[in-house]
Amino acid sequence: MRILFIATGFAPYTFSENIVNSKLVMAFLAKGWEVDVISKKDEGATYTTHLEEEWGVLKPLIHELSYPVGGPLVRWWDTIRSSLVMGFPLDGVRWARRAYRHALLLHDQHPYDVVLSRSPNDISHLPAYHFAKARSIPWIANWNDPVAHLWPSPYTLPLQGWKRRLYGYFMKRMMSYAHYNTFPSQRLGTYLLRHIPSSHTIAWRVVPHIASPRQRPHTAEIAESFSWCHIGNLSIERSPKSLFEAISLFVRRYRGVPIRIDFMGREDEVSRSLVSYYGLEPYVRFCGSLSYHRSLEVMARYDLLLLIEADLKEGIFLPSKMADYSGLTRPIFAITPKGSCVAELIESYGGGICVDVSSCDAIFKGIEQLYHLWRQDRSLCSLWSEQLTEYFSEERIIEAYESMFEEVVG
Repeated sequence: MRILFIATGFAPYTFSENIVNSKLVMAFLAKGWEVDVISKKDEGATYTTHLEEEWGVLKPLIHELSYPVGGPLVRWWDTIRSSLVMGFPLDGVRWARRAYRHALLLHDQHPYDVVLSRSPNDISHLPAYHFAKARSIPWIANWNDPVAHLWPSPYTLPLQGWKRRLYGYFMKRMMSYAHYNTFPSQRLGTYLLRHIPSSHTIAWRVVPHIASPRQRPHTAEIAESFSWCHIGNLSIERSPKSLFEAISLFVRRYRGVPIRIDFMGREDEVSRSLVSYYGLEPYVRFCGSLSYHRSLEVMARYDLLLLIEADLKEGIFLPSKMADYSGLTRPIFAITPKGSCVAELIESYGGGICVDVSSCDAIFKGIEQLYHLWRQDRSLCSLWSEQLTEYFSEERIIEAYESMFEEVVG
């Protein structure tokens, strides 16, 4: 099986979606499939920008396309020309035209059996769409987040009316043409497909994020503290305010409790100011960013892994850290909207506890419950779930892709 993999986010730039894509290609290679990756330099906030030793096998496969930004006139003309060729004047269309051209070049040298396009950016689907049409190649499009015009509150992405309509048309065109669309959760797929007319036939499947390499089980190593770890960036939307308020109540009620909470990722001033406001400096630390594989090793030393979602009306997201956490043999404390994807998974498979992100009282009771369990034997391993680990396992994800490949390639 020869696969062309198109994704704007990929190694060596380690951000959440980039890591998901890189892990998936690693699993494809382990299966014995051949892969070429067309990607771009990640200009956003990443954890690291160097190629980790563990990603080394990916280096020969990566075709990172770059081009001069150019002055205003050059950018204007290139954007117009690229929009005419690609059919959609979207952000990133200059890269999309070059990715399409490079895909044709690679295919003519050594033909592919299937093309995959992946988040983190909707624009990755555009070169895959044109390539699939031009060379009659089966195409599987992955959507890990809502399309730009459909992000729910409190996430905000201001778009003019014409641009919202353009993204709506783009989504319908892409999803209708793809042989398969994949979503990490049933909720996200259902949410997006509500905005597709019933006259359009959309083939889709749920394929969760792929887990990290499984870590060996061992006892937590953070001294005698009740130790928690959160990996990844916080934000205005994914605010720890309710959590910090609940922790402040907890440490006042249980004076002298040996609790320690470490946040790994890019530090933000809002979160640090909240720590100061609630007087949590003795308990909460911001530890900065680590490389992906190093972070896995460090996280496995804690008693508890923390996951915080935005306060959404409908919890449609499946955070990729959920897949990484599942392979660490450590329980998860998930603070999410009621009925979220994460809450449903933990209810079905175990692996920790989930509480309502909008309720300080619910979070406090969750901390209290976990603390009493930890006091009993200095361990929360009984909460960990083999079933949750299997849900995100490499074997299960590869089986899902193998099934789709057999169907669309034959």
